[in-house]
Amino acid sequence: MERFPENLLVETGAGVVPLGRTQFVNPAASEESVGDETVAFLVGVELKIGERGFAACLPVIVEDFVLENADQPTLLGAPARLRLLARTVDSLVRPVCISALETNYASYRVGEQGTASAAVANFGRAPVSVEVSLTLGSSLLKRARLTLGPGETRRIEATFSNGANDPAFRLLKAAAADETGMRDVSHAAICLWKPEQVARSPRFAWSENHLTVDGRARFLIGTNQTGMVFYSRAEGPLVWERDLRHMRANGLRVLRILHFSPFAARGYEGQGQHTSLELRNPPERLRRQMDAIVQIAGRQGVGIFLSLHDWLGVGLTAEELAAQKEWNRFWAARYREAPHAFFDIQNEPAVDVPERPDIVALWNDWLRNRYGSDEALRAAWKISPPEKAMPEVPLASGTQNWEDVRTADRKRFEAEVLNRWVLANAAGIRAGNPAAPLTVGYLPSMPPADKILGTRHLDFSNMHFYGTLEEFPLEFKLTDRSHEGKGFSVGEFGAQEAHGARNAGQNGTPDDVSIARFRQTLLNAAGLGASFALNWCWKELDEMVFPWGLLHRGAHLPDWTAPGSDGYPRQGLPSRRPVPKPWLHAFRDTAALLARFELKHVPPGVYLLVPDSHRIGPQFNAIHAALQTSVSHLLDSGVPFEVLNEEGLTQVPPSCRALVWPLPYCPEDATFERVRAWVEAGGHLYVSGDIGFDRTRQPTRRARYAALGLPDREPVQPFAEGAYRPAPIVHGRIGRGTVTYVPYPLEIRRNAEDARIYEAFLRSAGIQPVRVEAEGANVRLLSRPLAAGGTLHVLVRRSGGAPRVAVTVPGTRVTLELRPEGAAAVVVDGQGRVAAAESQGRLLVNGQEIARAEETFGLVGEDLAASPRLTLYPHLNRAVSVRGKPIACRPGQGATSVVARQ
Repeated sequence: MERFPENLLVETGAGVVPLGRTQFVNPAASEESVGDETVAFLVGVELKIGERGFAACLPVIVEDFVLENADQPTLLGAPARLRLLARTVDSLVRPVCISALETNYASYRVGEQGTASAAVANFGRAPVSVEVSLTLGSSLLKRARLTLGPGETRRIEATFSNGANDPAFRLLKAAAADETGMRDVSHAAICLWKPEQVARSPRFAWSENHLTVDGRARFLIGTNQTGMVFYSRAEGPLVWERDLRHMRANGLRVLRILHFSPFAARGYEGQGQHTSLELRNPPERLRRQMDAIVQIAGRQGVGIFLSLHDWLGVGLTAEELAAQKEWNRFWAARYREAPHAFFDIQNEPAVDVPERPDIVALWNDWLRNRYGSDEALRAAWKISPPEKAMPEVPLASGTQNWEDVRTADRKRFEAEVLNRWVLANAAGIRAGNPAAPLTVGYLPSMPPADKILGTRHLDFSNMHFYGTLEEFPLEFKLTDRSHEGKGFSVGEFGAQEAHGARNAGQNGTPDDVSIARFRQTLLNAAGLGASFALNWCWKELDEMVFPWGLLHRGAHLPDWTAPGSDGYPRQGLPSRRPVPKPWLHAFRDTAALLARFELKHVPPGVYLLVPDSHRIGPQFNAIHAALQTSVSHLLDSGVPFEVLNEEGLTQVPPSCRALVWPLPYCPEDATFERVRAWVEAGGHLYVSGDIGFDRTRQPTRRARYAALGLPDREPVQPFAEGAYRPAPIVHGRIGRGTVTYVPYPLEIRRNAEDARIYEAFLRSAGIQPVRVEAEGANVRLLSRPLAAGGTLHVLVRRSGGAPRVAVTVPGTRVTLELRPEGAAAVVVDGQGRVAAAESQGRLLVNGQEIARAEETFGLVGEDLAASPRLTLYPHLNRAVSVRGKPIACRPGQGATSVVARQ
């Protein structure tokens, strides 16, 4: 390691590094995709900003070579640089490398004997003699002298014990030296399972619509890791400790691990394909790897969100369901005393309904319960009559004919298959650990698996999102099950613009749009009422090309100096910190500001009622898009709301003053009666489209108009010719309540101006919409209550206006600036003081400038207008002016205390 006057720290060397040669997504890579290569590397860090990364890393063939332009001053114009060159050349022509330093397990139990081994290779053209040692903690396990011929590789192996007094984490080191000094050093580590330490981990629980940590509800962020953590030789306790330590240092409190179940079968052979029946015997290697991850994560205060299955079906046999249930029970029971472990049943399931005898039998049982007789079934299925009588009615593909009830039933049966699968898996987890929260990580879109009906047996709702920033809040809010205590969360999102640029052959990273995506997703989720958001994924890997990580690719270098009494690192080496991408700083600083405030769920006065009877069936995508439009109109009103659905509606929540019921058309009679009774008792109802059809989509319920105080009319289905033609809005009254009826499918036409109709309805219910002053820009306001009183406000700029616009937050004394696609958080406490705010330019309170900067920044204090000291989150700014005083910043430095007043 050499220091140069240009503030450059350089490391150099040669070693064996696993390198990926092909791009693939499956973490259980083929043997052809991952191999060892001898590499020379040059690693640089600019000391002024503290970022480190590869200056060069390339496979080499040790043959004759010529270094051109070696006399250039910028390359070798100093003695230190000549020494660097000499050492690099020596490493290339006489390479002795240690690889595959490993133990038989990642984690051990007290009293077990372990085995450690390492491969020592001579990649030079002449024989070498080296002394090789294996050391575990402070104990020398073995020392041996090896003579290696050209191209020869030999292994050294030793055994070790695991006593009750040994630390929970021990460093393993292999070193090779000759008469000229140290030739190579390799590090690894092992864990010793300490149940009492694991039990002291923070408790992650689901309570009152939040994922709480030790009983406190704060908005959390986290990340994902792929199955490479189990597969790669470069991974292990030493790397996991470093990763989890850096996650916690960056405010990431949840690590979701997926691509897990393939390792029950042939995952270690590089094959991701597997079946449910192969889950019956969890491999010992996988058990010990998870033990180490769980133990290290607990020490760092990071929750482990384990995705139990990948790439398996949903329409399973009873035997397959039993195998999945037992797999789940095993892992939940194994970590029953690990309070920071919770579960995702499967990554992104898609419902399959195979034409198999057991599934056909379930289908016919469901039809029997729904219709009772073949006569009733034939009467309902007029468009697509059944080919046979029950119990032999076959499954069939559907149509887009709105009147086709068979298609509606077939689509609704998919939810039965989904919930049958969820119930079996949830039962397994709860048998192992009744206290562990559980969910399913659903896909971004609704058709593959219904994210609304699919929460019946879950503790909370979770979805992934890859799509437009505009669509995210519309789809995400529909998964809100807070009225049932099953709040919602984001399991995956990521820098998809950067991924798209790479796929298009572009160089570099589109930093601005990636930062905007991270901040908008995070703040939208927080403002909408969610509990946490996890990005995809933590880091880029040398072993595979799938660059979505928060950290750049880099060598697996140990970054710590000496262990503490428990064996864990005491400090990290700044020169070996991983190199973050800019959006990690944005993710961290925004989340750190939000995490200063504890959240509280308060039932709102406005609810959206999702029309399950209508949306599930023909024209599913069109109706779902219309529901997103309904969400958009409500969001534009600036009024907090939650989402109900017809099948889950046992009663309208007591807090509800205004109920929006778009496009119901054919609700169950019991659902209609619950809504009607609520209106009669004093509720205010919005209805659009029609309500005169029965469950079988026949126009037999004209009496409902009069029941809601509306004039009689002929029911019209939503996709009939002329159905979209606007007509005058009708107002009705029954009992102490009112009805606002839009007699056409307003939401299907997706007109942004129709939001005014929603606003007029809310005003008629005594609820005042909130408008944001934003100099011609379209800025959406989201608000949610805080536990100590006060409100978290989130502002999201959508379109229009100048490159930077001033935004005044309604009901506060705050004015801030937003760029296109910008977002900001503002916190006002219970006494009306501004306790936190972000801006992308100037920040004013009471008309007085508090701070300004070129890029996003945040401030936190007891009162931004009066506190003598404030906490500054500079994001990527190099300078922030606070009360006229310039504060020098280092991009990504994190929270800084600043003097705001003398």
